[in-house]
This record gives sequence, structure tokens and C-alpha cells, in this order.
Amino acid sequence: LGTVLPIKFAQTLHRQGRAALHAKVRAVYMFLIPLAGVYCMLLALFPRQLLTLVYGAQYASNDAVKVLVLYASAAFLSYIQMVIAAALTAARQTKFIFAGSVWGCIVALVMSPICMKWIGAPGGIVTLIITTCIVTVTFVIAYRKNLAPPIEAATAEVV
Repeated sequence: LGTVLPIKFAQTLHRQGRAALHAKVRAVYMFLIPLAGVYCMLLALFPRQLLTLVYGAQYASNDAVKVLVLYASAAFLSYIQMVIAAALTAARQTKFIFAGSVWGCIVALVMSPICMKWIGAPGGIVTLIITTCIVTVTFVIAYRKNLAPPIEAATAEVV
């Protein structure tokens, strides 16, 4: 996602414009969300069994199960974020990626000790989820402001 998509998105943007890029982003999401969703859902639904299968029963503790369930959610959000980051990269809007990363770093540094003290080991993954959500929202705002086609163009595509 991080290597191929920016190239494909840049080609589409250069050759066909913002509306075509937006359509390509939507098409990737239509493919990615079910695929990554099923994968992450299986991790979240059967964490103990998967940990036992891959690492053995000694690594299937309650804390490890909680961490895997939370990490499956964090991974899904990360996959979603990678697509929007690829679109921003393709359009040379990397300043927003930098800004989002700075905000994510600040949030992680503040939230991590709080969440880990409050929840324990799973608190690290909770921090990752919160950070990923904040960074993704930053990317979405930048995308909508700078890359999304005007409402009229998006409506015309549907019709």
C-alpha cells in the first residue's frame, strides 16, 4: 500500500485529474476494507487460538489476547490510513503527512504513559489506536480540502 499506491495514484492524478484520483481512492477502499476487515476480524475473534497455533500455549495469556484484539483494530485503522496517505503523497501534499505525524507523535508521547498506567500492557495499543485515529482525521481533512473533487463533480459521477 505504501509503495505501489502512491505511484498509481500519481499516474492517475497526472493523466486524468482529481476526479479520477478520487475514483481510484474509492475503488481501493472498496477492495481493501472487506479484505483487511476480514483479516483483522479473524485476529480479533480468534486471538487465543491464533496465538496458540503460531507461538504455542505459553504465549496465549489473557494480556496477549487483549493486545492482539486491540492490535487487530489498530492494524485495520492503519490500512485505512495508508490509502489516504498514498493519495496525499501522490499529490505532493506531504506537508500534511508531516503535520499529521507530528500531531501523532505528540499524542502518543502524552497518551502512552497515561494509557499504560491506566490499562497496563494493552494501553500501548489503545494509544496506537487513538494516535492512528487523530492522524487519519488530519489526513482526511487535508485530502478533502486539497484533493477531493468539487461536490458537483462527485455528484455528476454518481448520476
